[in-house]
Amino acid sequence: MKVLSNVAILLAMIILITGCSTTTGSNSSSTGADSGPWPSKPTRNVQQNINDTDKVISVPLYVSLKSQLDEKESLVINVNSIELKTDKQSFIIASNKDIRLLNPAGIKFTNKIQIQIATASSVKKYKYLTLKLKLNSENSFFCDDKLKYFLSSLETSLPLSNWVPYEPSGDIRANVLQISIKKDNIILNKEKMTAEIKPEALSILPIIPSGGITGKVSTFQPSTKVIAIFNGTSLEMGSVIPNSSDGSFTITGLPSGIYKLKIITGNSTTVNDKLIDVKDKTIDVKEIKVESTPI
Repeated sequence: MKVLSNVAILLAMIILITGCSTTTGSNSSSTGADSGPWPSKPTRNVQQNINDTDKVISVPLYVSLKSQLDEKESLVINVNSIELKTDKQSFIIASNKDIRLLNPAGIKFTNKIQIQIATASSVKKYKYLTLKLKLNSENSFFCDDKLKYFLSSLETSLPLSNWVPYEPSGDIRANVLQISIKKDNIILNKEKMTAEIKPEALSILPIIPSGGITGKVSTFQPSTKVIAIFNGTSLEMGSVIPNSSDGSFTITGLPSGIYKLKIITGNSTTVNDKLIDVKDKTIDVKEIKVESTPI
């Protein structure tokens, strides 16, 4: 009886082991206890997260600087970098090299030139908390009559309060963030001939471009194109094909600033020397005479 009992126990153990080493389902080829039909842990779909990020669209952005000066005063600043920050990420939207390519002669303000474009870029449509601005002391100065005061470096963050760039549509071609520099907060040291821009001198405001240029091209062809160029740069801010019947044209959605007009006709181009001060309305330049110059 004892022998039979031992045999029964042995058979039971064999059956148990055999049952654990097999799996259900005709398509399964794995073996072992861990290969059974156990509930699996949920996995995070990393690829889906990447795709979600890719779905966030990029929109065009201009960063402009504004300063109002008196006659015989001028301000030249060297922007080292411009950076946008969300609650989780930082994005450098313009380096010193980028800004120098756009402004070869530097970013200069006078009593007549009050607004300059620092960079033309594109950004993701996120919520942005701050814009970080770095000013370099190299080749930066404030002039009062004939006296030159060399500016010190500055790094400051300007609040944007969850600003979200919009998608351009219709006459609105791009987002604009305008940084204002108050002259009253530029401290001059007449003994050392230095100047310091205090952080409180700077403020930032998202604006919707509402300026424009209208006029008439004196001589035109069906291929004629009128382009608004921001003065001192090669930046084309807007373009239009004139009306085929009378050569009239209107370019809308321009940020405030000084512009020149470039007219391209066939294989020739003309850049009109007239400076056009665009603010928050459309400026009528009347008739533009075209004197073709080979490209």
